[in-house]
Amino acid sequence: MIIEFERVRVVCRRTIPIVNQCRECRTETDFVTVAEAARMIETNLPTIFRLIEAGVLHSLSGGGGEIYICLASLLTFEENRLC
Repeated sequence: MIIEFERVRVVCRRTIPIVNQCRECRTETDFVTVAEAARMIETNLPTIFRLIEAGVLHSLSGGGGEIYICLASLLTFEENRLC
């Protein structure tokens, strides 16, 4: 007997989307702030920074010093975490 679970996460954005080229994914994707990323995967900011340092999450630095997270890498991480 095989039981399969599928989880769907709906991402609603209240801000203007940031679309850019992710160097690691080599594709154009949305980027979210560190705070948005933490909220999306239900974790805290230090964990997000550790995942960036480990290369699990792809990031992009903004002109004002803000860090943005590649949404594709964030969703891949969340999908792998659930398996």
